[in-house]
Amino acid sequence: MHIKKVIIKKGTVKEFFRNVEQKLKKPLSMTEHTEIYVENVNVFRKMLTEERLRLLICIKERKPESVYALAKMLKRDRSNVIADLTMLANLGFVELNEERGSRMMTRPVTPYDKIEISIEM
Repeated sequence: MHIKKVIIKKGTVKEFFRNVEQKLKKPLSMTEHTEIYVENVNVFRKMLTEERLRLLICIKERKPESVYALAKMLKRDRSNVIADLTMLANLGFVELNEERGSRMMTRPVTPYDKIEISIEM
């Protein structure tokens, strides 16, 4: 089972960069996790909305061949789906694979079976 771990930390952008600087001084670890710094939990809730969760589940269960096919499955506007996919890709929850067939397509993929989110207090 491939698991994505997300750690939510309370902090500012300045604290985030200080943490990155400290991590760069240490040997790289092969852990599969993402740290997200937010000033409060409400910011993270805005990042991972109900529609974005629905989108993740649809990608995992129905495996759409393109962003257009995903938008049709969800009965949503393609530009809104693209915006949500971009956010999810930036968080590391999805991959957007460019594929060439009769024309260029972007296939959204969720490489994880499970996403674990923890919040540091």
